[in-house]
This record gives sequence, structure tokens and C-alpha cells, in this order.
Amino acid sequence: MKTARSFRRWTAVIVVAAAFVGMIAGELPAAPPAVGAPQLLGPSAEALAQVDIEFSRLSAAEGAAKAFGVYLADNALEAFADTSHPADKAAILARLRQLDDMGLVFVWAPHRAETAQTGDFGYTFGKWELQKKSGEVVARGYYTSIWKRTDGAWKAIFDMGNQSPLEAK
Repeated sequence: MKTARSFRRWTAVIVVAAAFVGMIAGELPAAPPAVGAPQLLGPSAEALAQVDIEFSRLSAAEGAAKAFGVYLADNALEAFADTSHPADKAAILARLRQLDDMGLVFVWAPHRAETAQTGDFGYTFGKWELQKKSGEVVARGYYTSIWKRTDGAWKAIFDMGNQSPLEAK
């Protein structure tokens, strides 16, 4: 009983200290939505899921425009519910620079990764969030990215997503 109480007390101290350190630094690190371990299907699914996770980490660390610039194929397209036609890479990056300029952080986590038996084509599906630097979620939804591996590197060739309602506060 005393051990459990001591553990809870130390856990509370660590949480408060982490929050305080985050306030001193001016922000808390962006965290991707919790989805658990991704479901992996296909011979290269684990590698593809890891690429998607690294993609999100780069977005959190250096901005969405930088991350998408690295991980999108040059001929990539994007389709979202608020656009009338797919956007090319230049338009995607311009849109993402606006989010970066507003101080918003775009993060995501794959729920599923599946690859073809050839290991050069696949998709990831998961949850995304748009967060303030404080960690407050301002938008969320689901995404699907279609990937192609060329010369050993995975590049997203098509990205699409939808927005889900935020829970009432």
C-alpha cells in the first residue's frame, strides 16, 4: 500500500516537473496520436511503418513543409475534403508552410501498414493531429498515404485525409 502511494506521488512529481520544464522551454513536445502498435501486412510493412513514423517525427521537429519536402515523391498528389482537385507537391508544400508559419505542429501515427509482395508498393493508414506547440489539439482526423519504393527509398506518391470533429470541452 505504501509502495503504491509512493509510486503515485513520484509519478505526480515527474508529471508536474515535466510540465514545468515544458513551460520554461516555451512548449511541450508534440506527440503523435495514440494508436498502439501498427498492424503490419506484407513483406516490407514494418519498414514502411517505420518510415511513416520517422516522417511524422521530422514534421514535429522541423515543420510539416520540411518533412513533406523530404518524404513526398516529386510527382506526389494530395486530396483533402476541402479541395476541389488534387494538389501537386508545390501546392502541398505551400499549404503546409502556412501551418508552420502559424506555429502549428502536424503529427500522425500509422495504425496499419501494408505492402505488396514485391515490397515496392504499399500504403499506411492512421490518425493525424494538428497541435499548438503547447500540445493542444486544434484538428484531427484520419489519413491514408500511398507509397512507392524506388532505389531503396520509400516516397509517398498520394496522400489523403479527412477531418474528424473534436470532442466538446
